[in-house]
Formats: sequence, C-alpha cells, structure tokens
Amino acid sequence: AAMQLELANIRAQIASLEARYTEIERDQDRVRKNMDTVAQNAESYSMWERKLVEQEKEVDTIKTKLEQLRGEESQRRIALEEYISNLSMD
Repeated sequence: AAMQLELANIRAQIASLEARYTEIERDQDRVRKNMDTVAQNAESYSMWERKLVEQEKEVDTIKTKLEQLRGEESQRRIALEEYISNLSMD
C-alpha cells in the first residue's frame, strides 16, 4: 500500500506541474497577442517582455522537475510491478 501511495503522490505532482505548464502556455499566448498591439518602446511591452522571461524560467524549472518525476514514477512503477509479481508467485 505504501508503494502505491508513493506512486500516486508522484503522479499527482506530475499532473499538477503539467497543469501549470499548460496555464503558462495559455498566458504566454495572451501576452504575445497583447505585445502585438503596442509599440516595442511602450512601457507595457517591456512589462510583458519581463513576464515572458520569468515564465520561461518557470517553464525550464517545470520541465526539469517533470523529467525527474517521470523517471522516479517509472522506477516506482517497475518496483511495484515486481513486488506484485513476486507476491503472485508465492
């Protein structure tokens, strides 16, 4: 049961990060559309540009964490499958 709980926790973390990633993508689309409507020397353009840079940093962090969690999920899933397989042999 503990192994299943750990696996479920990892999957929940993955789902949460994927949702955040999707949210950022949608926001970036909105920001880019807004940037198209103003001059590049406008204050709002600079503000949106900074926002995109910050979001890209967050996206990089999310991608790194997702890669790590997916690897961990795979290892935990294999361990659980082996555990269950060994139980059924007994």
